[in-house]
Amino acid sequence: MRNCQTHREWPYVAKAARDNAAEEIAAALNEAYPLAEIERDTESLRKVTRTIYHLENALRLLESVGAQTKVPELFQFSAGIATEIRGSLEQLKR
Repeated sequence: MRNCQTHREWPYVAKAARDNAAEEIAAALNEAYPLAEIERDTESLRKVTRTIYHLENALRLLESVGAQTKVPELFQFSAGIATEIRGSLEQLKR
């Protein structure tokens, strides 16, 4: 009987782990967005942009399997930084 109880608990544990992982990724994104604004070195900005890109992808993957997340705070980038970020993201997609 114990084996049946453990089996039933698994989906609930996995759901909680999935949702908690998504919340942690959203928190990391909220910390990473401002870094892109203050970073001036091209290589460092590229690394921050890659980090944001991969975190956003991970969050979308978890949401696609039902993770309930709060929408990360949108960070307003200046026009120049936004252009650089878009360029870096386009290079990542290639």
